[in-house]
Amino acid sequence: MRPQAVISLDELTELANDSAEAYAQAADWASGDLCGLFRLLAGQRRAMAEALAGQIRLMGHAARERDTPSGTAHRLMARLKSSFVADHPRALIEECERSDTTLAHRLITVDDRQLPPDSVTMIRAFHAEAVAALGQLAAARVRLRGS
Repeated sequence: MRPQAVISLDELTELANDSAEAYAQAADWASGDLCGLFRLLAGQRRAMAEALAGQIRLMGHAARERDTPSGTAHRLMARLKSSFVADHPRALIEECERSDTTLAHRLITVDDRQLPPDSVTMIRAFHAEAVAALGQLAAARVRLRGS
């Protein structure tokens, strides 16, 4: 049986991977500055997922295989929505915001009492990173309004 700490880190790893994929897909469909922002944030989420998986390995376990049903559904909805929405840049930003909002919420609400102190420190830093990304997405949304 997997310890609760490992289960929590697995969930965070999956959410970070889902977010990385949402950003990568958005980058494929975007152009200009928005594409660059999405690529940057995709890389940050991949690094986050790898660091979280590293914490699981340090605890003597292997990270769970991905793909989560919610991640698969999210990616499918993002593809469909982007195909039918006239305002593609705004729709891409909204999908990335949804993904990172879920990640940020889970990072701040994880029960850290059973986690090693270095994992807790990492998770708090990742929460700040996700919140900063949400700010960057909000700024991108404002720039879109101006153009």
